[in-house]
Amino acid sequence: MKTIWVFLMWLFAAPLAAQVPSISGQDVPEFREAVETWLAGDDLAALQSLSTLSHTGNTAAQILLARIAHRPHSFSHVVKDLPRKDRIALLRQPGGLSGKSWMIEAAKTDQLAKAFIGATQVGAKAASLSTLISYDEKREMLEAAESLLGENTRGELLTVIMSPEFVFPPEGDRLLRSLYTFIRQDKPVDLEAMAWVALELGKAARQKGARFEFLVPAVRDDGWHSELVDAALAAHSDVRSWTPIRALCEKAQSKHIGKCTLTGMNVVNLVDAGAMESPVIALVSNNEYWSSARFEADLARLLPDLKRMGAIYADFDVEFAAALVPLQDKFGHSDLWR
Repeated sequence: MKTIWVFLMWLFAAPLAAQVPSISGQDVPEFREAVETWLAGDDLAALQSLSTLSHTGNTAAQILLARIAHRPHSFSHVVKDLPRKDRIALLRQPGGLSGKSWMIEAAKTDQLAKAFIGATQVGAKAASLSTLISYDEKREMLEAAESLLGENTRGELLTVIMSPEFVFPPEGDRLLRSLYTFIRQDKPVDLEAMAWVALELGKAARQKGARFEFLVPAVRDDGWHSELVDAALAAHSDVRSWTPIRALCEKAQSKHIGKCTLTGMNVVNLVDAGAMESPVIALVSNNEYWSSARFEADLARLLPDLKRMGAIYADFDVEFAAALVPLQDKFGHSDLWR
């Protein structure tokens, strides 16, 4: 057990990454204007501008457009009525029957684009981890790292993250759970023990000033996790990744901000917590994205219909549903679990 704690605490005690490198084209006025248009929620105009810039060779535009194209909730409402060829022309570069991702073009010259692609390819994931961290793409790195915990690829992962130059981020609840499984040598993991490992490590990390992302506890059952829920409620204002949900609850003047925040994160985790982050942090910071006019619309369209889902959480909290339903009435919602 001592080995477990030494290894995990070493990982999360590592220093924060240095300044994010720049990407070619990100300072071009036309690109900045396209980003501002996108953040304002003028989707079609923004996508058209990014597409035009991509065709002229602007690498930043190519990367951002490619990442947006992987988030249906952020563009499907705009292109659903367009002819297929126009949808492809708007989001992708020419090539083949369905076009090609602009990320492929950007990867010819840009390290982040190469890392985004590498993070999805067998044999290239480990090599992408350090680059993703250097560009502050922590969640993307953690997802790629987690996929390397299989028996045949653990060596690749450990070689990278144990190297002196690798900077492991303090955020890492998902990888923490997987590491715990790995350290237990693939024996079945008791969920209560696993959650307590995450919670205790979170306490230690916060004492060191780290910005730790809590393991989001379930809020609908009556079992082992009740103390975790209490701990999460106590820490809700300190968890960076919960910032936009907490802000929504505050804007709605919820009486119980902690419960509203925790309920929101439970719903988000049913879909994809990573989708709440900026598509490319080096080009649009999370704070820019979360405070923009478009974030609430993206969140509404990301999540299932809270008119139907809200009742599941009613015994714990009703305020998150009350905050989100007006946004879904205005912007729409996911058809997940329709």
